[in-house]
Amino acid sequence: MTDDEFNDTYRDVELVFDSYYKYDFTFKGTAPDGAKIVATFGGNPDDIYHYDISHNSKKKLGTVDQWMSIGATLNGSKIYDYYDG
Repeated sequence: MTDDEFNDTYRDVELVFDSYYKYDFTFKGTAPDGAKIVATFGGNPDDIYHYDISHNSKKKLGTVDQWMSIGATLNGSKIYDYYDG
């Protein structure tokens, strides 16, 4: 699946904040087709310093270039993998 195909199919999926580890915020969500999506934002202190977040924060997936990494699986098989680093 290309970046554009992924954006077109999953951009409106709502993700919920799941965890924080070493300057990375991880969000998780499930698409209507059942795809499980995990997306990570951050990577360094400058990226997250002013980012307002709480344990129930929600965020639309949007486009892949807004994230540091994205992984998606459907029926247990990886369908998409993105890493900007």
